[in-house]
Amino acid sequence: MSKQAISSRQMAWLLAAFIYKAFDNIGWQLAKAAGHDAIFSYAAAIMYAFLIAFLFYTLSRKFPGKNVFEISFIVAGRFGGAAINAILLLQIWFVFVRDVSYSTSFISNVLLRFTQPEILILLFVLVMIYYGKTSIEVAARVNEFIFISFAFVFLLFPLLLSNEISASQWEPVFTQPPAQVLLTNVYGAVQFGDMFLFGAFLHMLQNSRMLHASLRHGMAIAAFGLSLTTIIIIAVFGAPIFEKLTYPGFNLSTQMHITDFLDRLEIYLYVFYLPLLLFNSVVTFLAFQHGVTSFLKGSNPIVFSRSLGWLLMLTLLVAFRNQSELCNFYQYAYPVFQIAVQPLIIILFFVLAMRFKADPANEAEERRPENKSDKGRMRLSVRGWMRLTHLSVGATVFLVVLGMWLATDFPWVGNACLLAYGLSLLFIVFSTYKEMKSA
Repeated sequence: MSKQAISSRQMAWLLAAFIYKAFDNIGWQLAKAAGHDAIFSYAAAIMYAFLIAFLFYTLSRKFPGKNVFEISFIVAGRFGGAAINAILLLQIWFVFVRDVSYSTSFISNVLLRFTQPEILILLFVLVMIYYGKTSIEVAARVNEFIFISFAFVFLLFPLLLSNEISASQWEPVFTQPPAQVLLTNVYGAVQFGDMFLFGAFLHMLQNSRMLHASLRHGMAIAAFGLSLTTIIIIAVFGAPIFEKLTYPGFNLSTQMHITDFLDRLEIYLYVFYLPLLLFNSVVTFLAFQHGVTSFLKGSNPIVFSRSLGWLLMLTLLVAFRNQSELCNFYQYAYPVFQIAVQPLIIILFFVLAMRFKADPANEAEERRPENKSDKGRMRLSVRGWMRLTHLSVGATVFLVVLGMWLATDFPWVGNACLLAYGLSLLFIVFSTYKEMKSA
């Protein structure tokens, strides 16, 4: 397969947008499981995301220019690789159905109430067929503009909602049993586990080091954004109301009331949010294309864009009868599938890939510095920032454990741990960005 380069920044932003969008599907579950302590749902989950990123880094080093579907045939053989790819395709289909069904349901219930959902699904599929005739490179460039616009508006949320935010809604923190907080981190790990479909695009970056850094940075942005969104929603609505919201992001935007004459700001926010919904489905569709064509050696994924689009449309129409069935499946069945299957696939890839050595050409490309005098300094910089990232991730887990241990007797310790937790997540974003710049 030809190697089509996208930048590490584009990959990071594409992944961050993809993971963040799933918040509306799972956010209310976090609040239902842990109440106010849903803020800490990504403390341990980000460690799982970094494990998947390390797996992709290892596979990319040993099999440059290959995606995860092609690598599975190399390491597991014809029949073993086919079985692994079938499981990965099933997971991608689950994600695809969830994203498109949720997006069309949201548009149907909020914007176009008299439009049949089937028409909205058709429009989504037509857009995906169009982008399916290109490549992830085109989608990454368009997402780059969408993401930076959405991120700018998102960072204004605390200011726009300043008259609705009540700090007392956060208190008390660390009141839930440890098992409930652990459950929310399991939900968070399931959400981050969706990044496995980005294995279809391993061949899109220049070398494995850039891939590793971009995936870590993307997950750090997603974890910080998701945690900040959870904090804001709890501060505005409170945890008891949060767990009953079907569209928490939309409900949050409706609370923006700057003046009596500047109302309904959520209408303008659709300009940034709806393209984000659409491009998540586009990324999933492109990954599904690569997975299907891996069974046909030498085939171009673009050729199957139209036929796969119509096929997936048919499956969307018969998958779930209503929104309740969709929510029940992704609340109970999908996490069980993810927890039971994905760790086994990760372990299997690590074990099978041990028989292969890293590609010499790829190793030489990774180690090539800009000039000889910078060689040692550059490598030390990358490793140094990675160590700081790992220390910060460990600090987030430690702060949650410390807060749960002492907050009951010393409430100020819980508040201090909450503040330090947020600063640690912010530093992880910064340190992974420095990793990406040094890679």
